[in-house]
Amino acid sequence: MKGKVPAWLIKLKSLELMDLSQNRLVGSVPGWLGTLPNLFYIDLSDNLLTGELPKEFFHLKALMSQKTYEETEKNYLQLPLFVKPNNLTANLQYNNLYYVPPAIFIRRNNLTGSIPVEVGQLKALQILELLGNIFSGRIPDELSNLTNLERLDLSNNNLSGRIPSSLRQLHFLSYFNVANNTLEGPIPTGSQFDTFPKSYFEGNPLLCGGVLETSCTAPSPEPAEDDEFRKTLVIGIAIGYLIGFSSVILVCARQ
Repeated sequence: MKGKVPAWLIKLKSLELMDLSQNRLVGSVPGWLGTLPNLFYIDLSDNLLTGELPKEFFHLKALMSQKTYEETEKNYLQLPLFVKPNNLTANLQYNNLYYVPPAIFIRRNNLTGSIPVEVGQLKALQILELLGNIFSGRIPDELSNLTNLERLDLSNNNLSGRIPSSLRQLHFLSYFNVANNTLEGPIPTGSQFDTFPKSYFEGNPLLCGGVLETSCTAPSPEPAEDDEFRKTLVIGIAIGYLIGFSSVILVCARQ
């Protein structure tokens, strides 16, 4: 499939699962996707999408709370189909459509800008994968509102700042990957963060602590030889000036 995300999809008010991955879709992620009331599974991975993620995209009613998600009509249960979605790892055994989780996959595109804080509204979301884009700015603290989140992959972007310590509140989080960004500061400790491997944090030269086994306290730099020379020179000039000034006073006093 080529071109933009088809505009006629906005008419499918009963749409629950949408997989448009591995195509040649261009343009931006349309904000109107957030108006589809029953949509809880979106996969736009491996396309050519550009621009910023619109805030409206994260207004998905079916993901606003666990209650609204559970009240969503699961019409696909009537279909005698068995699948294993491409984006789910071997650790998540979703072989029947009944077990397809609330998820957003927008991996390996060319999306820019920051991750909208509105993502924190989707409290029923279990999987969020935005890896392989060009997202910048901080990791939103609002992600800590996603108390059902099990998998979060933000690797291979240009994210900066610190990893929010509030993410330790995500007690179901079993996968957290932020490798190859420009993050800095200490890796949160405690809770599930003590179980994540080193590879999930590598590629961030300014990250420290945790499994990286690097100190977060920079050692005091030793004075450079040039600095010592400058100090000696300044002291010498000051002494010379005082001696010269004293000589002038002595001459004046004799006169």
